[in-house]
Amino acid sequence: MENRSSIGRFLYTTKGSNGGGPNEYILAQTFNVQDDGTLVIFDAFVRKMKQYRYPKGVVSVHALPEDILPVIRIAKLNSDTFLLAGNDRGSVKFKFYSKEQQRVFKTLSNRQLPQFMSTRAEDLYWYNRTLYYDPNYPSNTLYKVTDQLEVTPVLQLDFGQANFSMDYLLKR
Repeated sequence: MENRSSIGRFLYTTKGSNGGGPNEYILAQTFNVQDDGTLVIFDAFVRKMKQYRYPKGVVSVHALPEDILPVIRIAKLNSDTFLLAGNDRGSVKFKFYSKEQQRVFKTLSNRQLPQFMSTRAEDLYWYNRTLYYDPNYPSNTLYKVTDQLEVTPVLQLDFGQANFSMDYLLKR
């Protein structure tokens, strides 16, 4: 993986970090680039979260509990808390993990929320210091993660008569 500045200037790469050694990763299931440029990689194979920072390389490794899986997306909420999100038995699960406590301290599960798709890069994203969950089609609802660690709808798109069916478009 390569990390670049906002203008595309190369900062550093994790090339050579792929493997089973202490500062390496086997499977980068998902990753997150923090505001300070730190690259957080979730290694699902060994259940570890590794943080890389230029020019130091690996700055921290956190072993995660067995019950952490499945995870498709991660987002850092503050210096201690990460949101680990994934699908489990037909439900979307949001797990709130504390690095300090080294455990999941809260889990939200909702069968009504559209599930994550691993082919899509931006289900979770930050905008104006708020973390949003943007489900896949056919959902037309945008959710946010509140300060109380709840996932609540904030916007629902409804185009009325201008709505269209993807099935209709695919037949054309």
